[in-house]
Amino acid sequence: AVKFGKNVTTIGNEAFYKCTSLTKVTIPSKVKTIDKSAFEGCKKLKSVTIGKSVTQIGAKAFYGCSKLKTLTIKSAKLKKIGSKAFGKTPKKITVEVPKKKFKAYKSMLIKRGVNKKACFMK
Repeated sequence: AVKFGKNVTTIGNEAFYKCTSLTKVTIPSKVKTIDKSAFEGCKKLKSVTIGKSVTQIGAKAFYGCSKLKTLTIKSAKLKKIGSKAFGKTPKKITVEVPKKKFKAYKSMLIKRGVNKKACFMK
């Protein structure tokens, strides 16, 4: 597990790149940006919760997280998801997004690598 400091607003490029022991990540509500390849290749990562203030997820941020089962996005402020941000993640992932952003986020996430057959919930 990882615990972020209360003043962290950005998770930098390749911050946890290919971390082999991380299984669960909760991005706190003060974080606004998850940079490029921040969690790329975290092969044991099963659960990700993205906090309420995130506006941007960088390219390949969660690329290759092959065990990712649940993705929860609490932010209704998400404006940009980079190329292949969720590429090479499991087909049977469960994705929960804010109700008012369901259609827009589903489309955006599929374009950035989430499988069309994923279970999307509001």
